[in-house]
This record gives sequence, structure tokens and C-alpha cells, in this order.
Amino acid sequence: MSFALGAAAVAGLALGSGVEVHAQQPGEPSTSPASPSSAPAFGAPARAAARGSQTDRRLLELLEQINQLQREIRQLRSDVEVMQHGLEGVKRRQRELYLDVDRRLRDVEVGVVRSVQPAQESDRAAGATSPDAVPATETASVQDSPEAGPPVQAAAEAQIRREYQKAFDLLREGRYARAAEAFQGFLQQYPDSAYSDNAQYWLGETSYVSRDYQAAAAQFKKVLDDYPNSTKIPDATLKLGFTYYELGNWEQARAALETVLQQYPESTAARLAQTRLNRMRKEGH
Repeated sequence: MSFALGAAAVAGLALGSGVEVHAQQPGEPSTSPASPSSAPAFGAPARAAARGSQTDRRLLELLEQINQLQREIRQLRSDVEVMQHGLEGVKRRQRELYLDVDRRLRDVEVGVVRSVQPAQESDRAAGATSPDAVPATETASVQDSPEAGPPVQAAAEAQIRREYQKAFDLLREGRYARAAEAFQGFLQQYPDSAYSDNAQYWLGETSYVSRDYQAAAAQFKKVLDDYPNSTKIPDATLKLGFTYYELGNWEQARAALETVLQQYPESTAARLAQTRLNRMRKEGH
């Protein structure tokens, strides 16, 4: 009797406190309070922060690589500018050397002409003053002014040379437009001088370096047509070939360059012509 009353009392306390009493049935899995391992994960924000930090480091590395590439590009550009400046200096010195050699050769040629002409004039004067050749009155008149002609001729030649040199100096200084005007004026004023063939050739050069290739072709061809005995013929033929090359006239360029090889095989112009022909073959022209 007392046992039954005690059990009823315990059941009443359980109902009064709101505690659910569940009798575990045989074979039913036991239920227990949630363990700490089943609590929500609090490490996800930390892992996300770590991934963000790693991404930032990679971005910084990429940015540094870009900056390094930009520095290298600037250095390369600087190196290229230095090389271009040096190349321009080399070209300028080569042009000055070439022009100086040309001037010296022309001076030698003119000197030879001058040395031959007085000898010829002396022979003619000797024949004219021979008693058997002319009357005495004419002999006297010739002997009274034996040097009336040469000083005038020498003065004229000196003036011609100064005019040519002025045009030549403009070319050597790279003032091509002014040089072209000077050479054109020289040719108009002294069309038959000892410097005319050179002036015509250098007029072509002023057009060539100014990339007026149509004009250059006409001017170099004029050297060939008007001065067939000029020492400038090999160079004029070579530059005519170069000019046709720039114009894309491959057949005419090849013909001019091969002419240089055939007619002047031992000249510097021939070596340059062969180099350009080799280049044309590589380019498929």
C-alpha cells in the first residue's frame, strides 16, 4: 500500500513540474543532450578571412610584377632611343666622310684639268708666235698681253667653285631643301662647268634623302643622260636602282643594279648593288 502511494506521488510531481517522462521502449535509440560537437561551426568566418588575405597577397604580387614589367619597358625604350641616336650619328659621320671624299676627288679632277689646259694653251701660243706662223704685227700684239686670258678664267673658276661649295656645304649640314635650291641654281647658272655632273648627282641625293623618289629617279637619270663620261655614273646608276627599289619598281631596280655589277665590277657601287640584290631575293622581289 505504501509503495503504491509513493509511486503516485512521484508521478504527480513530474506532472506538476512539466517534465515529460518518457519511458524508453526496448530497442528504441537513446536520446541524450546535444554534445558540444553538434553545436553550430564558428570557424567559417576565420577561414574566409584567411582566403581573403591570400587573395590580397596574390594581387599584390601581380601588381609588383606589372610594375617591374613597366620599369623594364621604360628601360628598353631608353636603350632604343640611345641606339637610334647613335645610329643617326654613325650615318651622319658616314655621310660627312663620303661628302668629304667626293669633294677631294673633285678637287683632284679639277686640278688635273687645270694642269692640262695651260700646257695646251702654251703650245698654241708657241705656235702662234712662231715667225713662220703669223706676221710680226700679230706676234707683237700677242706678246703685249700674254696673260690677259688666264687670270679672268681663273677668277671665273674660283667663283664657280665657291658657288658649288656653298651648295655642297648645305647638303653636308643636312639642310636638304636649301641644298636642292642651291644645286638647281648652280646648274642653271653654270650648266657646262667642271662641277655640273656632281651638282646634278647631289641634287638627286637631296631628293632621295627627302624621300621624293620620283624626283630622285629623274635627277639620277639625268646624270646618266647628260654626263655619260662622268665619274659619277656608277654612283648615279646605283642610286637609280635604290630609288626604283623604294618605288617598288622591282624590274627596273634589278636592271640598274645588275648594270652596276656588269660595268663596274670592282667598284664600291658594285658591292652595294650586290648587297641590295641579295636583299631583294630574300624579300621575294
